[in-house]
Amino acid sequence: MRKPRILARRTSRELSMQVVSRSTKRNSAEDRTRRYPAAVETSARLELAQLIADELISHPEAVVGVALFGSVARHEDSDASDIDLLVLVGRPAIGARTLRTFLPSNVSTQRVSLACYTESMLREGMRTHASLALHLKLEAAILADTGGRLSTIIHTPIDLHQAADAEIAALRSSLERLRELRQYNGDYLFLLSRVYRISRSLVYAFLARLDIAEFDTATAFAVLSEHRQELAPYLQALERLRPFSDLTSEVPSSELPFSREAHGAAAYALQAALKLATA
Repeated sequence: MRKPRILARRTSRELSMQVVSRSTKRNSAEDRTRRYPAAVETSARLELAQLIADELISHPEAVVGVALFGSVARHEDSDASDIDLLVLVGRPAIGARTLRTFLPSNVSTQRVSLACYTESMLREGMRTHASLALHLKLEAAILADTGGRLSTIIHTPIDLHQAADAEIAALRSSLERLRELRQYNGDYLFLLSRVYRISRSLVYAFLARLDIAEFDTATAFAVLSEHRQELAPYLQALERLRPFSDLTSEVPSSELPFSREAHGAAAYALQAALKLATA
């Protein structure tokens, strides 16, 4: 297991770190319409991310800024990795579906994830979601930024512990809404996938409370188990749910640890997540 990143106490309480800046020079119309490269290696994914950002920022009525984050930004991506782009948009009605209409059709065949925020939404998101704040402050690569507005938001200091507490409270509420098992009609695939994703976010938030920034899921579960040994049985059970999440995301997955129709196992997974959320 690799060594997790420990944040300095001063840095974590009012986190404001330098972000990587990239050229925002737009390509010519001819360049933007050429076939996008197949993103099979980190360098190709980085090139594709910049090309997409250049295309999006060429629509100033809709897009204010674009930043790359996630495994590609950290150079830790694999064949199954998405290219994660945060897009600062001009108004709430502009979503990922609208933005994809600005791109050549073959981009839809690539693993590209577009997370859309207005300025107010992003400021609030970073104040109440520690994992989002850490991703952007520690690894964001600014690919396009009109007037420096996206960079300004990312540089704004936040209280990381307060953001972690707010995120944990919101995730706990999300779990509470999943409690009624009858709503799944005996097929718990959606429930198990959702429980895994919420639990993963809880792990990141709990680590933020401990001033630890870790974005590799397996390492994050292991590190939290070391620091909170009383939670280890629950964390082990929850980490086993990953194949259910992979299945709903249409990515290659390992064999399911139990049947998606196993009522008892689904009930225990939900209870384990609730134990984690209230720890």
